[in-house]
Amino acid sequence: RDSSDWLKRGLEIFEHELAQQTFPDGANKEQATSYHRFVLDFLMLIIILTRRGFAPVSTHLDQLLEKMLNYLMSITMPNGCVPMIGDSDNGRGFIFEEQANFWDFRNSLAAGAVLCRRPDFKFVAQDFGEEAFWLLGPQGLKAYEQLKSNAPAGSSTSFHQAGHYVIRSGWNVDSDYAFFKCGPFGWGG
Repeated sequence: RDSSDWLKRGLEIFEHELAQQTFPDGANKEQATSYHRFVLDFLMLIIILTRRGFAPVSTHLDQLLEKMLNYLMSITMPNGCVPMIGDSDNGRGFIFEEQANFWDFRNSLAAGAVLCRRPDFKFVAQDFGEEAFWLLGPQGLKAYEQLKSNAPAGSSTSFHQAGHYVIRSGWNVDSDYAFFKCGPFGWGG
């Protein structure tokens, strides 16, 4: 009988905590790329459930998803992996492809390209992999295939609140890339 109240309250707590634990620029305050992914996994699952009508839609959560994915896209190295920043216990919200490289977050970007309708996410993701398919199914694959693919605008990115800065010569696999961590350590400093 009380399940709708529990769902509403749980989503309110999740949204509050996510806002508390994420910088306005989209980087996680834990200052660890693995924890960023862990939180992003759960957020993505919730967004998918809201889009399918199983939970109330939250514009704020949609905005946080896009900011977190934008951060992820921006720090992705030319080889498709992200740098290991901070500590890591290899935690995930879900694992659909056990043999995948833990530091390759492009399946998240592929799913995010569909959820946020972002051609630049698709460009960096390069492929709609197995994990993206398990999350979004055939309809997601169709939407991904219909989405244009454009390289992200600009080559250097600043995440001032997190203190993370990326300089790259371009978005190709042979581009030069440098990541600088000039901000706080740990949970928001």
